[in-house]
Amino acid sequence: MSKKGGFILIIILSFLLGLSFSAYPVQINSRNIVKIIITLKDKVKVKGNCIYLGEIVKDIKAEKKLKNKLYRIKIGASPLPGKSRRLNKDYIMVRLYQNGLYPGQVLIKGKNEIVVLREAQDLSLSRKNYSPSAGVEDNPVIRQGNLVNLIVEDKNIKIITRGKALNSGRKGDKIRVLNTTSFKILEGEVIDSFTVKIVP
Repeated sequence: MSKKGGFILIIILSFLLGLSFSAYPVQINSRNIVKIIITLKDKVKVKGNCIYLGEIVKDIKAEKKLKNKLYRIKIGASPLPGKSRRLNKDYIMVRLYQNGLYPGQVLIKGKNEIVVLREAQDLSLSRKNYSPSAGVEDNPVIRQGNLVNLIVEDKNIKIITRGKALNSGRKGDKIRVLNTTSFKILEGEVIDSFTVKIVP
């Protein structure tokens, strides 16, 4: 075979081999396909003890089901009230990796660092409104469903029987009670946490 004929044969074989290779799909590692694009805010303010991904992002581009899960990923602990902390992209990427996402799947946009500020607590307001007895008068001394003593007084007669409160009430309130002996519904005045005086 001449050199020219051999060269042509090589070209033909190369062409045929090229076609045969193209018949097989190219294998791409799914871990390296970008599936999620996260755009970070520059600065955020949080209230709770934990920082969640949904609080520090402007937008997440991903499948709806995956997107909802991403918003709930815990990134880290919040700073103390009135204080701040910085989170960089590398740290956020590590937290995503710990939640099952590979770096090749995620693209994080925005500044390299995000400032997270926790809202300060207004202690002066809480002290101003606090009182050791605050709320005591608003709390019922008898609650609906409590078993109580029913007192019926008429001149020289005093009868005590058992009953069940059908309403909650504070001292001096009028509530309805069920006489557990006669099964009659009566109205009475709350005397204390165990006693209701039946109103004639």
